Amino acid sequence: MANWVRQLGETDAELLEGIESHGWFHQGKQAQTQMQWALYCCDELTGLIVASALVLPSKHLSDLSVQSVLKKFPQKSFAAGVKREDIQMCEEKLGINLKDFVGIALSAMQQIASEVGL
Repeated sequence: MANWVRQLGETDAELLEGIESHGWFHQGKQAQTQMQWALYCCDELTGLIVASALVLPSKHLSDLSVQSVLKKFPQKSFAAGVKREDIQMCEEKLGINLKDFVGIALSAMQQIASEVGL
């Protein structure tokens, strides 16, 4: 993926490293930079957000609220594969409270909803 971004002309070393390191945690490695931690925490959160949107009658991200996602958050049987503890690390590793982190991710996803079919 990072090579594709390089071919598009991206030269920001931190961005490229963040892309290359995404998924390291699957290999037992730990994130080091804030960007890597943001990707780590957000990876699970996007799954929860998509699942939350798909149970709406409209199945549209535009109809989803932060409060709706937060209501689903403690329900372990909902989107059971989502590692909530990874998402919650946003507070410790990024200094962003959970509600704000959900808001940032949801807003970003809503901006590209048509591109991801939601």
